[in-house]
Amino acid sequence: MRRFHDTKQKHHCPSINIDKIVAYAKKINLDCPETIDITKWGFFKLLGKGKLPSKPLIIKAKVFSKKAQNKIVKSGGACVILP
Repeated sequence: MRRFHDTKQKHHCPSINIDKIVAYAKKINLDCPETIDITKWGFFKLLGKGKLPSKPLIIKAKVFSKKAQNKIVKSGGACVILP
């Protein structure tokens, strides 16, 4: 069977955990801003492993896991889903 327009990366979705967000923000010299857009870093999905900082954050991503979404809302932050 031939597939002329078969692409191998249909479901390519780089992900990052909550605990890595703070470390990654410090690595690129952001002092943990209130709004973080992880799509600018090349990640599209946010996973729920780790702890959030004490202040509430607004995180923008294309996909959130349920665990990550619950942790962000409980800490007083917000999840913004990008198209």
